[in-house]
Order: sequence, then structure tokens, then C-alpha cells
Amino acid sequence: GGILLPKLGEGSTVALHAGLTLPTADDDEDALVNILATTARPQDLFLAIPQGTSLRLGASPMFRSGNVFGRVDVGIDINININNGGGGDESDPLVHVNAGIGIDLGGAAVMGELSNVYLTDGDADFSDRLINVFALSARFTAGKAMPYLSLLIPLDDNATSTIDLAFTAGLEARL
Repeated sequence: GGILLPKLGEGSTVALHAGLTLPTADDDEDALVNILATTARPQDLFLAIPQGTSLRLGASPMFRSGNVFGRVDVGIDINININNGGGGDESDPLVHVNAGIGIDLGGAAVMGELSNVYLTDGDADFSDRLINVFALSARFTAGKAMPYLSLLIPLDDNATSTIDLAFTAGLEARL
């Protein structure tokens, strides 16, 4: 994949991204971990397709004004090869629109993000094609370490079919 980051002006930029996902799970059982991970990141739903290869295209305008920052992420995923044991199933494209806004407090940042996925399958009702989640997150800076916390709240029946709430924590470090 690749990312292009042209500056739009003072305090704003856009990330244009394109990539190709490659199969990482041999079958439906191996894909279970990937499917569960999409609960926290529904826009990564196509990463869970066993033996699937998908094209991912998107644009993410970002802005910063003082200590307030934000980002919108719009993208489409198109599965170009599903080979479930030779079944050759087809998958309709997936569209995702995410938006987040936060405040940088110096040694910490707090952000709220809304993540929305639309499955373009024309056979299902409109509401059955949406997955919507909200997340509150905090990131801290401690030298080269950056711990973070996030609380994910599913907003519709499609999202709550897997979980009622999710809490994630992690640590990133600069080498």
C-alpha cells in the first residue's frame, strides 16, 4: 500500500491511501480472531475474509487548530478475490466513514470517534447493512512511551450482536 500526504494549508492536510490486503487466514476457523478484532475497528471488516484479497482506497482529511484536532476518514474496500476453499463466493464493496475530534492537553490527548460501516449488499434492509460504533480514547506521553486506553460503545444491533462494550489498552514506544 501507499500513503500520499499533501498539505492543504496551515493546520490541515489529507492522507490519500491505497492498499491491497492479502489473505492471512486459511479458513473460517482461523478467521475468528480477525472477525472479533473488527468489533473494535469495523472498517477493517474485509481483513477477516479467509483467503480474500481486497483493494482498499480512501482519503482522510485532518485538521489542527491550537490544541483541537480532528480527522474524517472516507474509504471503500472492494474484494477482488475470495477463494474460500474454491467456493469463489462474491462480496459486495464496503464503504466506511469515520470522524473524530479531540483535544491535545500536552502530555495527554483525549478523543471521541464515530465509526460507520455500510455494506453495499442490496438484498438486506438498509439498517441491516450498517455497523456503527463510538469510541472514547486517551493517549499519554511518558518519554518515549505512549500508553493509550479506549472504550468502545456499539451503537446498533449489528455491532451489539458480538459485544456490549469493549475496552482496549496498549503501549507504543519510539525506538
